Order: sequence, then structure tokens, then C-alpha cells
Amino acid sequence: MKRRVVTLFGAAGLLGLVLGAWPPPTLPEAHAEEGGQCALHEIMPIERQLRRASYALRGHPPLLAEYDTIEGLDAIPDATLDDFMEQDSFRTQMRRFHSKYLWPNPTGAQLYNVGITVSSFNIAPGMKAWDTQFANRRREYRGGNGSHRCQNKPQTDLQPSYQLGDRPVCEVKGYDSIQVANAVENRQWCQEGWVLIQPYWEPDPNNKVKVCAFAAQTTESWTTLDEPTDPNDPTKVDTLGEDLNGDAVLDPGEDVNNNGFLDSSGDYDHDNQLDKADADGDGQPDVARCSYLQQDVKSRAGCGCGPRLNFCSQFSHMVPIWISMQEQFLRLVDEHTSGVDGKPAKAYSQILSNNRIAMNGPLLHFYRYWATSAGLGGNTYNALHTGDAPLPSDSAIDFNATEDWTVFERQVPHAGILTLPAYTLRFQTNRGRANRFRIAFMDRYFEPPSVYEQDNCLSETGDLTKKCVCKGCHAVLEPLAAYFGPVAERGSALLTDFVPQFEGSKDGKTAVAQCRDQWKGNDAILPLHRDIVGNQFCGVLYTGDYDPPPPIAHRLTPLYFAADHPWIEDNYDAGPAGLVSLATTNIEGKTYNLLAQATVKHMFEFVLKREMKLDPTTPDSEHALMEQLATDFTNSDDLKSLLKALVKLDTFRRWP
Repeated sequence: MKRRVVTLFGAAGLLGLVLGAWPPPTLPEAHAEEGGQCALHEIMPIERQLRRASYALRGHPPLLAEYDTIEGLDAIPDATLDDFMEQDSFRTQMRRFHSKYLWPNPTGAQLYNVGITVSSFNIAPGMKAWDTQFANRRREYRGGNGSHRCQNKPQTDLQPSYQLGDRPVCEVKGYDSIQVANAVENRQWCQEGWVLIQPYWEPDPNNKVKVCAFAAQTTESWTTLDEPTDPNDPTKVDTLGEDLNGDAVLDPGEDVNNNGFLDSSGDYDHDNQLDKADADGDGQPDVARCSYLQQDVKSRAGCGCGPRLNFCSQFSHMVPIWISMQEQFLRLVDEHTSGVDGKPAKAYSQILSNNRIAMNGPLLHFYRYWATSAGLGGNTYNALHTGDAPLPSDSAIDFNATEDWTVFERQVPHAGILTLPAYTLRFQTNRGRANRFRIAFMDRYFEPPSVYEQDNCLSETGDLTKKCVCKGCHAVLEPLAAYFGPVAERGSALLTDFVPQFEGSKDGKTAVAQCRDQWKGNDAILPLHRDIVGNQFCGVLYTGDYDPPPPIAHRLTPLYFAADHPWIEDNYDAGPAGLVSLATTNIEGKTYNLLAQATVKHMFEFVLKREMKLDPTTPDSEHALMEQLATDFTNSDDLKSLLKALVKLDTFRRWP
């Protein structure tokens, strides 16, 4: 009712002013005391100061009891501000601030290999089982056209001696018509049974799910074509069982033991030719090494999802990993802003160099089982390399331990939050990473020139520092991007274990061939990867001209134009830490650095909700204030001290 009366009075007063029937309203008492002048921009009452400081530092209004502590004062005591910045709500505010400028959200980055995803299906009405989702893998397991899964019976019904980890046998069920080149062929298919497994995403060991026996295989390696082999020469295939007519083409039937079960060896690459047991000609049967996600495609029938299906995934499993990557990033922010576990905050500039990395269950699972094997063909590359923290044993990893964090130390060229996956997966190109760094920590933005410079430029070139229209910005951006070169684009993995460059011809091999050779059996680079992976990665991570004879240097992509720009290799060798030094070294002729200047300006805007006025030609310029705050911050390297100084400014304490 009171609100309605005020509204009516306001309407009547306005009407009276128009008609001259009402006297103009008198000024409020506060204004009258100023001789009729507006009291804006005067120092606010202490209660309003407390309210504004609380919102700035904690994101919420003060408690009633907190108002009692400042009654009768003119300014908020340091102890009150210190108490605000010890509270969890302050930590949340600092997370909001850094999220605003750094966008640590890797959601959308594909972290697994689609070729080995698993999904559930109805094995019977009201009964589900799990199997690989990829049709090619199912075809390698069971033959046919890849549409078939296991049948609704335990594997022990088909294979009484079966133990988890054994190669399953499967029962011949029929033939599929397959189009091969210009002909239609009938290819036999079979079905195995299921086994009970506690998958990694199920925390209760009593809750087991049915898994098709091929997908449930746990072996790490198996001898290619280990059955059947020629009894006279174990390195050769026994063609009597699979090529009965001797035409070197695989016969439709693959039941060489005549036991009614289809043998799961023979034509792994589906070229309708018998595979050889000694394909590399070293005199020994080839061994397929199961990385589970990225094997030699000719040797996957004996590889499943590993123990507890650890090496397989489904899309929903990426969600806790994305969330954990973001939290991992923000936990490092906590260390340098609010402090953690009752410890004071560390020097703020070290947020760019502190190589402590926290891992929880989803992240440890990801790096142990998925990251090493996921390729670059549509995925991100996140394998651990030299300089990364070693992982604990399998028994210490629990996918569901989202709140159980363990801290590890990484080595150079890692550089604090700049090489955390939430940053490198959010900004997947070196240019994007450098540009975001430049904005957040150097307060530098690219502004297209009003008139494009066309002198001394090339219209057709891949070198953007020389390309017309582009070179104005890229002459600045490309040197900064080179600092991020040691971190793989489209991922978080380091390139430190790769040879940076392969020249022309060596030992009769091209540069491309030399690149591929570094992968073959070299566990120091990527454990469990084979030749085919080398072909893929060398085509993505490296670039070069392929015009014979002979091809020029085959370089890691960040070094492609290094021959024309010596600074590229220098900055690449310095790594992200070299870029950090540009931001933390004092500006020439100044007593502060770019990091301090950027932090002062951004934090001023975050706290006061407006940008600083930095035009030195205007009477209300705050340029001198910025320089003083930046100098103090450079010396203290303490974000809380900067915030306290901002909140105590008369500019903050006045009415807006």
C-alpha cells in the first residue's frame, strides 16, 4: 500500500508542476547541506563503502554483524579487508576474474579415439551388454559387415576353459554380402559370448556389466597369426586351412580346426589376402602390441579394451575430464591469488612459471589410458612426454575420484597455466595462445590499421609476416606464437621428444622416411605405437616441400619458416617461459613491467566496473595512478595488496 501511495504522489506532483498547481519539491536534506549542489562524487558513508568492498572482493553484500564492526569509522580497516580476502567467496571472485580473461574451458575438445568407443545394446529384452561401437573394429573381431555383436550366452558356454584375458572363439552364424571393388562377396561372420566385467566407470565392485568377449580382452600383446601356423615353419601361415585352392585368396570359411568356431586370424586388413606372420621379414612372428586405441590396423583382433575396459570410452566420459581440466587450471589460480590449505598466496607472477600440476581420478585415467594413444586425425594430441609428471601405477587410479587431487611437478618447457590443458585445448593454435596471452598479461590488443600497408609484401605466400594485408599484425604475432612451438597444436602434449628437423637424404632415406623411422619401436617417444602411427603423426606434426629430388628439410610445423626468420628457432628453444620473460621484465625507462600494468588495468576494471582513464591530456587522467599501482605491484608481486590498494582509493570510496 505504501508503494502505491508514493507512486500516486509522484504522478500528482508531475501533473501539478505542469499545471502550476503544485510547488516544486524541496531538495533532500543531504543536498540542501551542500547549498543545493549534488553530493555525487563525495565520499560515501562507511556502510556504503563496506557494501561496495564486499561486492568487489567477495561477490555478495556484508553480513549484518559486519556492519557493526565499522560503525562510527570513516574508512574500512585493513583487518576487515584482510578478513574478506581470507574467505572462500574471495577465492571464487578471483576465479571469476581469471576466467574472464583466460577462458579456461576445454569443453568440445575431443579427448578420445572414436574407433574404440563402447556402447550398450539390447542383447535380449530388458538386458544390456557392452561392445565396441565402431563397425570396423566389430568386423575385425567377427567378420561379416561389422554390424554384428556378441550373442546372449556366457563365453564359457562356447569355450569352457575360457579365462578373462584369453583369446575368445566365436560361433559361425552366417554370411554377409560385401561389395569388394566391382564384385560382391559373401563373408562369414561369427558371434562370441559375453563376460562379466566391473568397468572403470562403475565404483561398486559388486556391480558388473556384460561385455562382449572380444571387447573384454585384456592382453597387451599377442603374436600375429598365432593360429594357425605352418607346423613346418612357424613364421608362415598354414594355407591348408584358409586357402584351400592355393590362389592366395582367403577362402570364406575360417574354421581350420573344424570345431564350429570361426578362427579370428587371417585377413586383418580386409584386403582379401592372407596376412603374413612375418610381415617385416625379421625371421620372427610379428607381435601386435595393444595400445588399445591406436594399434597397427592389421593386428587388432587380439586387442580389446584392456582390464576394466580402461582403454575404451564413451562420449559422456569426457565430461568429468573437461570439468577436471578446468578445475585443475583454477586450482593453480588459487595458489597465486587466495592461497590454499591455509597457506598464503604465492607470488602472482609465478602463476606463469609455477609448474605444479594437480591431477584427480578422471585426469589420471585420461593420461594413463587415453592420451598416449589418441591420434591427431580429428582428435587432440595429449600424450605425456619428457618433462611431464610421471603417472602413478594402475592400482592407484580411480576414475571416480573427482575430489582426490594429487600434486605433481613438471619441468620446462612447461610454463604454469600457459601449458595446462585447459589453456592449450581452449586455444589450440600457437597464434591463438599467444594472442590470448598478449591480451591477458601484456594488455596488448590488435587493431587493424585504417589503411593497409602494401609496400614490401607478397600477395601469395604462406609466411604471414610477408603477406600483403596480413603482415601488419602477424609481424608482431608470429614471433610470440613461436614461443608456444614446443606444445603441440590441437593438444597439450610437448614436442620435446621429437627430432625438430630432418634434412634431405640420409642413408638413402628421404627426410619423410627418417621422420617415420623415429617412431618405429621407439618407446621413449610414444609407447606402444607402431609404424602406421608414425605415418599419421609425421604428416600432422611435420611439414615440408615434397618436390623431388630430393625433398627439403622435413620440419616440425612451428619451425617451417625458420630458415627465413632466425628468431623462430630462438623463440621455439626458449619455449613459453621465454614469452613470460617479456611480460615480467620492466618496461624500458619504467619501474614496472607489462604484467603489472595489465593486471592493474584489468583488476581496476573488475573492481570499479569501469576502465581506467589513461589519456594524459585530460584533467581527470589516471595515468599517474596506474603507474604508481603498477610499480607497487611489480615490487610486491602480491595480488591481495593490489586489491587492498584499489578498494582504499578515494575513487572507489566515492559515490559513482
